[in-house]
Amino acid sequence: MRRRGLLLSLIGLAWSLALWPGPALAGPAAAPPAEEIARFTALGGEYSAEGFAEFPPGLTPFQRWRRVDTSRLKGREVYVSVEGVRIWKEIFCGTSSTIYIELTLMDRSGQRIPFGWQYCGLVCCDGGSCSPANAIFLDLSGDGRPDLKFPRLADLITIERSWFKNPRYNFTKDIIPAWVRKIVGDKLEKVSTVGPGDSVGHWKDHPLTIDPCDQR
Repeated sequence: MRRRGLLLSLIGLAWSLALWPGPALAGPAAAPPAEEIARFTALGGEYSAEGFAEFPPGLTPFQRWRRVDTSRLKGREVYVSVEGVRIWKEIFCGTSSTIYIELTLMDRSGQRIPFGWQYCGLVCCDGGSCSPANAIFLDLSGDGRPDLKFPRLADLITIERSWFKNPRYNFTKDIIPAWVRKIVGDKLEKVSTVGPGDSVGHWKDHPLTIDPCDQR
């Protein structure tokens, strides 16, 4: 049993370290094209070339030591793009003990491409459930720092609940930046074949409810 537990831990660590070493980690990038900015602001987003105070330079993509321990996570929620592709979620403690969800696409090799961050409105050790009433931030330039904000995730999704399926947060608006599509294909044809209906462990795709630190 100890060997099995160690093996599972090593597998989880390997997946947690699989992060796309491309544009999002390559330092400063050019400003997104004007048409890209226009597309997202037309959906209700707020663009800021200087970024946002919540995300100082170097904070995102989040370092792995900020990742919330899997043992604290509960739930089965799945995020789904307009194309029906799974958007992967990992929960991190940001500055001032604030919880964020980092949104990624995963390529066929298992590497994650971070492009978005959802504000949970929670304190790291207090726990709770991440609400769709809070803001979501996107990286349009590919430099790893958000430069677009939607005030409410709820304005971009519908929630589908069923006894026989994982709860789905279906995006009704396209939130995938153009630079990400250059990596995984315009129709996301190069993403992981693991779909929204497949069973995935919490260590790989985080759910939305977090237990307090003292209840682990």
